[in-house]
Amino acid sequence: MRRASDVVSPSSSLPQVSCRQKCLTSSHPDATIYYFSTIPGAKDVRLNRRRTWLLVLLVAVVGSPSYATAMALHEPLGAERLPDGNTLITEGGHVFSFVDGRVIEVDSLGRLVWAYLRCDVSYAHTGRRLANGNTLIASSYGNKVVEVDRVGNTVWTMKSGLVWPNDAYRLANGNTLITCRDNSRVLEVTPEHAIAWSYFNVDGPHNANRLANGNTLISDSNNDRVIEVDSAGNIVWQYSTGLFWPRSAERLGNGNTLISDTHHNRAIEVTASGTIVWSVTGVVEPFTAVRLANGNTLLSGPSGVVEVTPATSIVWQYPNTVAVVVETLQVVNPTSGCRPVRPHPPAGLCRAVPSRARGGLRAGRNRVRQLVRFPDSCV
Repeated sequence: MRRASDVVSPSSSLPQVSCRQKCLTSSHPDATIYYFSTIPGAKDVRLNRRRTWLLVLLVAVVGSPSYATAMALHEPLGAERLPDGNTLITEGGHVFSFVDGRVIEVDSLGRLVWAYLRCDVSYAHTGRRLANGNTLIASSYGNKVVEVDRVGNTVWTMKSGLVWPNDAYRLANGNTLITCRDNSRVLEVTPEHAIAWSYFNVDGPHNANRLANGNTLISDSNNDRVIEVDSAGNIVWQYSTGLFWPRSAERLGNGNTLISDTHHNRAIEVTASGTIVWSVTGVVEPFTAVRLANGNTLLSGPSGVVEVTPATSIVWQYPNTVAVVVETLQVVNPTSGCRPVRPHPPAGLCRAVPSRARGGLRAGRNRVRQLVRFPDSCV
């Protein structure tokens, strides 16, 4: 069995596949979803480590033509498993500009089924799927938190007083709990943007989340500790032994706490008394560590998202080691001004920027396609 510390390498020859172009209409009345297809005129294509041909999936918005494509993973940060088995992944975007941050939803086979790509959530840090089907997004570089519906409309925004927000949760009382790293505070705000609760005795915090007992669990990152504080701001529990910039903490059903120890490239589970009872190592710079209902753990880091068993064997990952041939993507309300975005190769294949597109953009009544060829060598 593979383990999280293993270097993942694909087979030298991936399965031969046959693809047919398919089109369908999304739930948005003004959008059309297009699937990956093969090279025009080809009946099938063999994918291998040296050369990968993909058709970029595009959505045309009727009335004001605008195109957006799927892109390579750029610093995946937040990740959560949804009730239907899909996974919601938040990507910060290009490290030098942060303009192509996005939130994507993929199914168990790694196929894209929904995405928010409006380029107005620069350095998107986390996305949380709400009970009403909307998505709550923390935009760090944009210094805001937004709630968007399934077709991309912004239905709520919080900007006031936020400096590099990196996480946001919608609470049971309808308020929103927001963690701000660069002004070192955690805020609970009402739908009307009033501050209902705040905590300041932290330095560069991440991932504050409200516990069932009403306390708040905070990754106090620059102080290399995880703390639990009550409503009066008193620290009632903390763990700091051997941590180096923790960025997420989750209180488990058994009372233990799951922590992503980022700069130690690991995630650990500790008891209330501070004993480590489980760990996974070799996960580069993990941001999120989430315990799933099946007992596995979902981890995100710069190279992707993985699900590992208690024995730390990898049972799921995104991007996958095998190319996804038929892949869907619903792009909602794409806007002009976005940097070009690119398809992601399977994990372990070429990670370089794709070479210049060949075949160009072909827009017709029933199809929008762009052919992209990855370089023959990886750098």
